[in-house]
Amino acid sequence: MELTTERAGLYLRALRAALEALAPHGDYVPLAEALALLEALDPDLSADVLLPARAEPASGMPDFAWISRVVAEQHLAAQGDDDRDLDDASIDRALRLDPELGQRMQARRRLHRFLRRNPILPSSRLIAALHRRKPTIDATITWDRLAADGRWRRLRCTVRWPSRHFLGPIELDEEGIFVPEGVVHLFSRHADVPILGLREQLSAGLGGRILRLSRGTIGPFWFPGMGLPSGVPHELSSGLLLHLATEILAEDVQESRHMDPLLPDHSDDVGEGLGLFRQRRFAASAPVLGAVQEWGASTGLDLQVSVL
Repeated sequence: MELTTERAGLYLRALRAALEALAPHGDYVPLAEALALLEALDPDLSADVLLPARAEPASGMPDFAWISRVVAEQHLAAQGDDDRDLDDASIDRALRLDPELGQRMQARRRLHRFLRRNPILPSSRLIAALHRRKPTIDATITWDRLAADGRWRRLRCTVRWPSRHFLGPIELDEEGIFVPEGVVHLFSRHADVPILGLREQLSAGLGGRILRLSRGTIGPFWFPGMGLPSGVPHELSSGLLLHLATEILAEDVQESRHMDPLLPDHSDDVGEGLGLFRQRRFAASAPVLGAVQEWGASTGLDLQVSVL
């Protein structure tokens, strides 16, 4: 779904406003990095350097190719510094000789300087943090990725091993924890598996006990002109609606709760000693606010909606 330059700016600013309204917590990809990515994509900053602008038709989120271009520019920016950028005199000369080329050079310099100061979301990243070494070994593994349909997803699991002899593929040294590439493939292969099955897959693959598993997803972002999934009221396409979905399966969830109208309720399938919390929050523009609330009422769910 290609966006004109003017519409791309409006779209990105609306998505940024929706994200800020929902203020996602640590079970989602970092808010500051997400906002910086959207600002870098905005033609107000990058002009036509990153165009064409496209949204994924299934999710309404920025598409992979568009984001890949800003990631490539980030790599180029990191190879230089402000002192080695084109100077004002060179850009002024280019503007006089070829205004279009000069404007592009100016925009690329502006974009590179922004990217040097503002980390943006990577397309994929794995982070491991060791919490304790004795009497058990506890660590949290976090995997951020850009999903195939454009949604931004974070998987996070806290794992416990009884001793360093039971670490499975994980390596431990005096400095901390090392996660080999095979663990990235493990997360990648099973990222979209229903969360009850995902816990079993990760437990088997990591060789430890999963104390807490969360999956936080930013998107879809629905706006006029998009096709919506079957069973969703068509009135929801008359405005802007950003989804934030979270699933938490953990030993410290005391009571299972289901508040997601797009997912089936599996609360009764959760094993003893675990709780499953599922919620979908929304940021909605005025034209769809009432429709979201009616949708929640029709499904028996009390949906949390922030107003754009």
